Amino acid sequence: MKTIAVFHFAPAFDPDFGDVSEPMIVATLVHQGFEMEIQPYLDSGADMTVLPLRGGKRLGLVARGERPFLFSGEGGGAVPLIVCRVGLRIGASTTVPVRVGWAQTDDVSLLLGRLDVFDHFTFEFNHARQEIRVKQ
Repeated sequence: MKTIAVFHFAPAFDPDFGDVSEPMIVATLVHQGFEMEIQPYLDSGADMTVLPLRGGKRLGLVARGERPFLFSGEGGGAVPLIVCRVGLRIGASTTVPVRVGWAQTDDVSLLLGRLDVFDHFTFEFNHARQEIRVKQ
């Protein structure tokens, strides 16, 4: 396996904990000729990648009468998602097919979750160095 990208944690402020570091990366989503660079939270605890409504529209996703399913997160709230297949590229990687949950609201965080993604990439979190090393 070869290292294809290295990202540094992003500084953030949490009202409960003060200054924190967030595991964010840069990736590209690809769908029917559209490409969109994203900066999601890399969430190894999330089952699915979640894309807010506006981001999905920008990528060219179109709802075709699919019935959204309610996806429950850690906080207990349910978000209506439509599952779509898109391409994902990280750093110097090849584009790989992944499923994303296209939220039917913008009131969600952009997350890169495990489903399909962790089948194609290995992520090494190094908290002491504040970095994420991505391998393919």
